[in-house]
Amino acid sequence: QSFTAAVGGQGGVAIQKTITFYPDGTFTREGFVGASYTTTDTGTSLGNPVAGVTTSSESSNSGTYQIQGNAITFNYADGQVSTDFFFVIPGEDPNNPGAIRIGGWDFLLQ
Repeated sequence: QSFTAAVGGQGGVAIQKTITFYPDGTFTREGFVGASYTTTDTGTSLGNPVAGVTTSSESSNSGTYQIQGNAITFNYADGQVSTDFFFVIPGEDPNNPGAIRIGGWDFLLQ
């Protein structure tokens, strides 16, 4: 599971990605992104809210995966294929890591 959030004076964005790997070589991938922004009568975070917008989106897909060295290839059920570099986060026990990086995302292992 990977989670990223960015918050500013009048808004923010949150992204969550979850990949579940199964011993039979299949996976499911789920994702969520949400964003919110509010404007105020002063144009700063200290003013009274006068308007705002919030949006979110979820996605889910699945397929098979293959690991070769430090490359993981995802073969999605819709025919899409992607290959990412992955490794155990430095400082983690390589035999029982708590976190890995896939592409540009850090994932906590559960």
